[in-house]
Amino acid sequence: MNTDWHDEHVLGAKASMEERVRWHLQHTDKCGCRPIPRDVQDVIDQKATQGADA
Repeated sequence: MNTDWHDEHVLGAKASMEERVRWHLQHTDKCGCRPIPRDVQDVIDQKATQGADA
């Protein structure tokens, strides 16, 4: 676990879904100590699908 990254990147309890998506994508790149939650992953997948259709 990258505790330095976690200490510097606190995700607030009232974060919007966009903030959560951004945080978890950065987290995956910098730490990745746990998987992306299903609801956040669903939004990421949906955006990827929409982007592929454009």
